[in-house]
Amino acid sequence: MMTNQDPGVSCMTLSPDSKLVVIGSNTALKVWDLQSSGLVVEEPGHSDGVTCVACASDRKRIVSGSKDKTLRVWDVDSLQPACLRCTATLKGHDREVHCVALSADGRVAISASSVGTDLK
Repeated sequence: MMTNQDPGVSCMTLSPDSKLVVIGSNTALKVWDLQSSGLVVEEPGHSDGVTCVACASDRKRIVSGSKDKTLRVWDVDSLQPACLRCTATLKGHDREVHCVALSADGRVAISASSVGTDLK
């Protein structure tokens, strides 16, 4: 469970199999196992607050968006031992990223910033 010392939740998504929840908290991603109710991994990565997250249907990839105007692609092939590995930082937004979605196979991500036409 999150404690009162946590900086709060800015966004979250549930894995397609409903076993994990991915949380954006400040500049970090946190992955929680809903079966054990425990924190699996916490990984800082963005230079500013995380605003959105998406999880691939196979649970092998997470994409996060941030106020730092980037998307980060995270490899979650194996959470045993617990680790997240940033495999790409995608730049191109002129403003903070507000939302991200992944294709069913997790190979295509789309995102939008605070300007409605700024789709990447």
